[in-house]
Amino acid sequence: MGINKILAAALTGGIIMSFFPAAVMADGGWEQVGDTWYYRLADGELVQGDWVNDGGKWYYFSQMGDMIADMEYDIGNDTYLFAKNGAMVQNKWYSYSDNEWVYFGSNGAKVKGWKQIGGKWYYFDSRTGRMYIGSGEIDGKTYLFKDNGQLKTGWIFGEFGDIYNLWVYAGSDGALYSNKWLNYKGSWYYFAQNGFGMIAKNDDHPDGRYYIDGKEYTFDESGKCTNPSGKKISGWYKNPNKTYMETWSYVGSDGKPYCDKWLKDGGTWYYFDYQGIMVFDEDFYPIGGKVYSFDKNGKCLNPDGKQTVGWVKKSFSGEDYWFYFDKNYNLYTGWKQISGKWYYFEPDIGYLYTGIQEIGGKEYFLDKDGVMKTGWIYSVDTNVWYYANSSGVILKSKWIQSGGSWYYVDDFGQMVTGVDDYIIKGVCYDFDENGVCKNPDSGRPVSG
Repeated sequence: MGINKILAAALTGGIIMSFFPAAVMADGGWEQVGDTWYYRLADGELVQGDWVNDGGKWYYFSQMGDMIADMEYDIGNDTYLFAKNGAMVQNKWYSYSDNEWVYFGSNGAKVKGWKQIGGKWYYFDSRTGRMYIGSGEIDGKTYLFKDNGQLKTGWIFGEFGDIYNLWVYAGSDGALYSNKWLNYKGSWYYFAQNGFGMIAKNDDHPDGRYYIDGKEYTFDESGKCTNPSGKKISGWYKNPNKTYMETWSYVGSDGKPYCDKWLKDGGTWYYFDYQGIMVFDEDFYPIGGKVYSFDKNGKCLNPDGKQTVGWVKKSFSGEDYWFYFDKNYNLYTGWKQISGKWYYFEPDIGYLYTGIQEIGGKEYFLDKDGVMKTGWIYSVDTNVWYYANSSGVILKSKWIQSGGSWYYVDDFGQMVTGVDDYIIKGVCYDFDENGVCKNPDSGRPVSG
């Protein structure tokens, strides 16, 4: 049973111990073998892969039955910290180094995502749990954090990455204004894309003119807009306020910018992305299931979407990636069967996956050519054996009978080899160097 469900049940009941199932009640006893602690229930069964509450403190025991202590430990989808005496840590900051902090919440799990602590907001990396400092992009929005991790709001001036001496503005939710107007004390200000800061009259814009969403505006040195109503424009316009690169956009006769839309002008096709920026200098740009190429002036070089049919290799940032196009020039994404073999392609961009990959909550082994493997699989990278069923799913914590012998794969899907007294559900088994279980029918009870 997961600790979250246990704690929830306890808090609902009010009397913590009365709501826990027998599997986690502290009515058994502790056993020490060498430096390792174990716990047995009243019926003598060894606690394995489960929690025990003793004296108001929580302890966890691995699948082998040993108490986890003085370490971080992954249980399910969460990570917990256990003290030297094995007690689970709660409501505590923990530092890996001066600038790497994590936080373990009231349920003991390492916090990931947004968390309010002491009335202040913090963000913890969704994968590692590391506290953010400086700037960070979260769900497509940019946020700024103090050196102690606290979220900043309001007007902020300073250096942000490679951008210097900028005024930016963070709303009450902490997100930096991006391509957005702000009315502050009766004056209007505009903030460029992705936190590039407040626009104003400057050396790059000596007349203070900018083009925003199909209208022309002027700004003074302080950033105040001097004509908030703007002057309507149509057709092509240059918008240096969007990024520090010179980019182009297009406004239709209805006054609406072209976004996620094609334009044919003078016999040439152009494409504008979701922000209304003309795509240019792109060799491999997916749109609607096909891939297009654009020159440095934005001209589409293959408006019919034609590509080489079959396998295509492309290099990005010095790395090679493989793609596949069908006879209609559609880019393959997701699971696809090619010549009787199964492959998986990244669902958005379409590059081929290789290695051990988690897909849809399950793990698969895709060899160096991307082919999904089944049966016994040897990984050169990890120097271990895995077993995948006929659907390609890597099995975990399972017995496998193969060639008349029994094998066992652990919680990580790795075949157990060369170990005696390996505990599985309270019983000890012995495995030779090839992973064959030497006593599959007569495992020994764990002895203290």
